[in-house]
Amino acid sequence: MSRKAGILLSAVFAILVILWIWTLVVPKDSISIGGSTSVDPLMQRLTNEYKKTSKESFIYASSGSQGGIKNIESNAYKMGFISKEIAADDTSISLVENGKTNGLTSDLSDENQIASYLQNTRGFGDQKHKLQIALDAIIIVYHAPTIFNEQFKERFTITIENQVVDAASEKLIKLIYDKNPTWDKIATSLTRAQPLDGDQEVIAKLANDRENQLKAFSREPGSGTRNSFEHQMKLDSDLSSTTNSSVLNSNGMMFQEMARASSFGYLSLNYLDAVKEKSDLNLLTIKANGTTYDPSQLEDFTDYPLTRPYIGLFKANLDSKLLNKIAAFIAWMVLAQKDVDSIPALQYKKEGLTPRFGLDGVEYEVNA
Repeated sequence: MSRKAGILLSAVFAILVILWIWTLVVPKDSISIGGSTSVDPLMQRLTNEYKKTSKESFIYASSGSQGGIKNIESNAYKMGFISKEIAADDTSISLVENGKTNGLTSDLSDENQIASYLQNTRGFGDQKHKLQIALDAIIIVYHAPTIFNEQFKERFTITIENQVVDAASEKLIKLIYDKNPTWDKIATSLTRAQPLDGDQEVIAKLANDRENQLKAFSREPGSGTRNSFEHQMKLDSDLSSTTNSSVLNSNGMMFQEMARASSFGYLSLNYLDAVKEKSDLNLLTIKANGTTYDPSQLEDFTDYPLTRPYIGLFKANLDSKLLNKIAAFIAWMVLAQKDVDSIPALQYKKEGLTPRFGLDGVEYEVNA
């Protein structure tokens, strides 16, 4: 047998072993769901707690928002999760709309009415039900030289208007994500807008600082975090956040890389505590509607201007029994918004997320 054939047979054998192990590890009656890496920590908590009370096993696989969409189309997932809003002009995802006209009420904690609604809309075929389960905040993080922070930290902010950056902040963000970004260039931009004594001296020192050159980080194509960040920073038109930056595949990788070197990037809110524990990392302050939001000082992110939804998608024509199981899971999760002391609510608190539910355009109302 040739060496090449031996390697091929070994690879095939390894794949068969992996598949065999998978069949042993994953329960036969489990329900495969997955998608966004940002949604993963929350769903791991929720599915583990739900299994304790219901004995139903939802298995979440972290494959990215794009993977979440692709795998429901191929039926690899029964539910696919994304961490971004679906644009109104996005024709790639056909949604079941106007849930209210099909009998859905705002009491999404009522398992029976959700089950009845899902059964009555099976005729929509491959169209997708859209389930919002949470609001997540995006925190902007940077690792700058000490002399930059001492002189410019208070001025290094961005302003949000109508869910996107204003003109001045757009220029600043594009300077960071352009070719060869440096802290002295950023400082020069800030001093033009608001000059203070000592600026020029610090800028001269930054030019010779070994940490003056910074790395701008972004996420991989298909990332919901990247999609939301680019849209709100106006980086989705003439300049992408990945045109000149280093691209990483997860929040965890970005956090680790930013902790090592002079840099600029963005993370999901569940990394807030980790960032606060790193003395070299700083959180960018954001201004919106006359209010200043310093993530390091916030406890409630409900009104924080950089947010994006966590959304689950599933086909309308799934098996009737499976739809009933999904209805029960949804009603249980909604307890997070209905009862702040419930088990689901505790899981949201641990991840620093705001429970916010809606199904096919119908938002949950606590007192419905």
